[in-house]
Amino acid sequence: MDTHFLAQLIGLYSIVMGLSMAIKRKMLMDVFKEMFHTRSLSYVMGVLMLILGLLLVLMHTIWQGTLSIVISILGWFVLLEALTFLFSSQKTLAKSLDALKNRKVYYAISIVYFVLGIYLVYSGFTL
Repeated sequence: MDTHFLAQLIGLYSIVMGLSMAIKRKMLMDVFKEMFHTRSLSYVMGVLMLILGLLLVLMHTIWQGTLSIVISILGWFVLLEALTFLFSSQKTLAKSLDALKNRKVYYAISIVYFVLGIYLVYSGFTL
């Protein structure tokens, strides 16, 4: 897959997710609570993320150039997160929710999404 296309796609997704996390915390915390406490939802999320992670890892494992490396690392991260959703116990997933209840952690994640998105969109559209 083309690195610039993936940077644009993942970048736009990350910007939207970062902003929605910052603006809609209460609603998203309810969504996360439901997802982490309902095994079927967390399993389906894991399956969908597994498909995306495998697609990225199999189609884009390029370790030359900063942008390509960032996209490749994101692919592996998505794959590892998918495996976490598929194979972790409900207790482990509940601990993830406990971490998100901390406002500092939650907003730090939303900022990381947003900043990563800005970098990827900028790199994907200009380089």
